Amino acid sequence: MRRSFLNRPVAILGQSMPMASLVLIVFVVVGSALLALTTRLGAPSLGLAAFSPSLVVRGQIWRLVTWAFFEMDGQNLIFGSLMLGIFGRDLAALWGGTRYLIICAGVAFGTGLLTTVVGLLWNDVFRTQYLSIWPLADALIVAWAFLFPTRTILFMLMLPASGKNLFY
Repeated sequence: MRRSFLNRPVAILGQSMPMASLVLIVFVVVGSALLALTTRLGAPSLGLAAFSPSLVVRGQIWRLVTWAFFEMDGQNLIFGSLMLGIFGRDLAALWGGTRYLIICAGVAFGTGLLTTVVGLLWNDVFRTQYLSIWPLADALIVAWAFLFPTRTILFMLMLPASGKNLFY
């Protein structure tokens, strides 16, 4: 049986990962680079992608999803993309490529919606702008820990930790 495009395995640096995981990482890295470039050139692209509860309440609902797929800090982008690759690889293989990407978009939307509700009660949250892949990366780490509690990874790339230890 032939695999769908998003479920095809891709070998990168000797490691296999589903195409869906690679597509998400490439989208985040290339999108963040283009966002940074267009912002430096004076285009309002950063302002259109960032999430702000005050703007969502005014009808700009696309911001509930876009904010979680861009990162403006280089170090956060590198480590966040590594987390998407390490944990996303197993989750995309388990869930399937399409479902994995839908869950990632759902996490971004749900987090944005919850932040908007909190913002209605807390003025500082309401006025703040958010743009980071880390809420998505953290959610994938927690999902991986729940689904693979006995698997061992190298926490901070040197300390062995099982999935259940990541809860702490």
